[in-house]
Amino acid sequence: MYAHDNSTDAAGYFSKLLVGGNTSTTIVDNEPPKMNVYMNDDSFIKGGITNSNPSIYLKLEDDLGINITGNSIGHDITAKIIGEDLEEEFILNDFYKADASSVSNGFVTYPLSKLTPGKYTITAKAWDISNNSVEGNTEFYVVDNNNTDLSRVYNYPNPFTTNTSFNFEHDLAG
Repeated sequence: MYAHDNSTDAAGYFSKLLVGGNTSTTIVDNEPPKMNVYMNDDSFIKGGITNSNPSIYLKLEDDLGINITGNSIGHDITAKIIGEDLEEEFILNDFYKADASSVSNGFVTYPLSKLTPGKYTITAKAWDISNNSVEGNTEFYVVDNNNTDLSRVYNYPNPFTTNTSFNFEHDLAG
């Protein structure tokens, strides 16, 4: 090592610096991360409806962490959208946010825009830091923004006598 401060020179050495090498305390991880694929938020149900500007929403979990470095070829967080007139793939590493309360959980929110009405499929892939991968997918329908649509309208119990609860999906933002 060498140092200089405009008036004094200094030199020295350190012989215990290890570059490379190995350790006997290796971690074996053969478990892939866990991933759920949604649209907009985690209340989305596969096959549901959205407006023309939805967001891809991924929930990820791995005990050692999700790989977001971007320096391993093919080991990025990705999402591929396929529709009637659309096929596009996105790298989502920069959109990953770790859960503030846990290093093993995180999420991705990636906005889409100006999708035409129709059926779409999202396939996502992620890797952990031990090079284990996971894939997940979901399907959704974009409906025309000019109409407010309700779908999957159910009530329970049915039949009922004094009260019932309704469950439905809508395409309104928020």
